[in-house]
Amino acid sequence: TKLEMQEFDKDYTTQIIKNSNAIAEAFVSLGYDVRKANTGRYSENHQAHVYIDTKGDRLTMYKNLLRNKISTNFQGEELGTRLYIRVGTAEITRRGMKEPEMQLIAGLVDRALQGEDVISEIAKLNSQFTKILFSFDN
Repeated sequence: TKLEMQEFDKDYTTQIIKNSNAIAEAFVSLGYDVRKANTGRYSENHQAHVYIDTKGDRLTMYKNLLRNKISTNFQGEELGTRLYIRVGTAEITRRGMKEPEMQLIAGLVDRALQGEDVISEIAKLNSQFTKILFSFDN
């Protein structure tokens, strides 16, 4: 709600940006190229742009993500001439995930892109974060 955002906006948005940069760094450590913002950091908002154009067939990768119930903005969009996915951190931040979880998530997405079945690991991670933070309810 509007009142919650007035109360929690600074903490919430700060953590979103920390998570976006952490997940970008995690993807880089896994061998991905990640777009940087004009500030030199990977992100100044709720998303990281992870290039996938060198990682395989995009339709196969898309199907692998869907099969694992991983949601990204994978619309075949191009940034310049490179294909990428947009990985958002707003919802996972609201659920209380922080930088350590970004490492786990990047690893799960990477494995899913390669065709592994990681859905049970995703469910286990999600089960640890069931509350909504940055809310008057907590």
